[in-house]
Amino acid sequence: MTAAGADSALLLPYQRRLFLDKSPMRLVDWSRRIGKDWTLAWESVAERAGGENDRNLLHTAHREGSAREFIAYVNEFAHQLDLVAADAIGEEIIGADNTRVMSVAIPIPGRAKPARIISLSGNPDAVRGFQGDVILNEFAFRKDPAAAFKAATPLLLWGGRLTIPSTHKGSKNLWAQFVAMARRLEEGAPLPTDLKFSHHRVTLLDAVNDGLVERINAMTGQDLTREQFIADCRSKCRTESDWLEEFCCTAGADEESYFPFDALRQVVHHDDPRPCANLSAFMIDVARRCKALRPDALFAGCDIGRVSDLFVLRARAKVGGVLRVVGALAFTGRTFGEMEASITTLMRAEFQVADRAQAVRVRRLCIDASGLGMQLAERMTERFRGRVEGVTFTAAVKEDLATGARRNIEEKTVTLEDDALTLGHWNAIRRTLTAAGNARYDGESDTGHADIFWADALCIHAAETRVSRARPLTLKGGASF
Repeated sequence: MTAAGADSALLLPYQRRLFLDKSPMRLVDWSRRIGKDWTLAWESVAERAGGENDRNLLHTAHREGSAREFIAYVNEFAHQLDLVAADAIGEEIIGADNTRVMSVAIPIPGRAKPARIISLSGNPDAVRGFQGDVILNEFAFRKDPAAAFKAATPLLLWGGRLTIPSTHKGSKNLWAQFVAMARRLEEGAPLPTDLKFSHHRVTLLDAVNDGLVERINAMTGQDLTREQFIADCRSKCRTESDWLEEFCCTAGADEESYFPFDALRQVVHHDDPRPCANLSAFMIDVARRCKALRPDALFAGCDIGRVSDLFVLRARAKVGGVLRVVGALAFTGRTFGEMEASITTLMRAEFQVADRAQAVRVRRLCIDASGLGMQLAERMTERFRGRVEGVTFTAAVKEDLATGARRNIEEKTVTLEDDALTLGHWNAIRRTLTAAGNARYDGESDTGHADIFWADALCIHAAETRVSRARPLTLKGGASF
């Protein structure tokens, strides 16, 4: 059996696309109940039975039931192809935690030694010392996904393939971060630190459109309509958030967040630009949208980060009382000189507006003046007097910025781009009370320190702050300065 086997009646179009993708790192961002484990088990057997892949494969799951289900599929397919006996699953207990390891040996054409397909639950250290392909199933639900990924990636150096399937579990986890990386790569605007994932996103509706319900009917003897199947799946979801995460490949709302996803999605504007890491692309975004939107004024906000945090520069245009995103620059690991050049380029630029003779420029920029940002904020304030304000992040200032941003979200006087990383940084903000009863606003998560949010909050603050303009002062005797 070769890759042509992907065209067999076994595979629906979305399953076939995954089968044909031999990329070294794949994200399988699929809905529930559309055959994820079934497809990966078929691929693992078919590749080895056809001689395309003679590597061993290790499938790890977050619980034993999932590991057992996968190996049962493998055993069933191998038996149907007359590769093994019906009871070919071997089991053993290993390690101090008594991990149950299940495996099936698949004969490889022209090779004396078979390939082993192994399935187990839990322990990320099981990947260490293994050589071959790895599947890290239900990645978002693992206790330590970072450790599992760290242990698996060295296998790629020896030709192995890493497949990471999962449904969603909020936005504050490594899975959400990987999906955001994959989406930026698909759009041609990856950040320098982004990993290069191949991304397969299939919602329940996508699978139904590819013939899933008809396949289920043929296999079970049922007579479901597509509408009935979708309604049945949705009826099993307690909340809209559950529906989004389980079946729509979308991170659901987090009730503890100061900015719930349900509220953020109401202000998403699909024409707003997503973050990019290139200054030229950022400036082109601002120029194009200024020409099209004909804004009354431009404002900007900047959060300073270098190593673990992002440097973020956000530009917004005021259009009919609404602050629209016109440019978003985000990068990490670059010099302070590059940060300074980015801000200076934006502040010196003038942008043409359609049907208007006078160009517009950034009226006001608020910049993080805390820690790393102190010197840069001082230089920008001196260079662009009256147009740049340094903001030191104290508890009171962060409260003012967060509550101001929330007011604008509630009143729908700001928009956000349709970008998982941006929405995740907004959603990461938490309001907690100290022992003294004071409010704190922080944004710690696997996707960063909410740097995009704080830059955006500074931008919104810039638009709400009156600009003080110098006026001539006349002294007695007629002299003025």
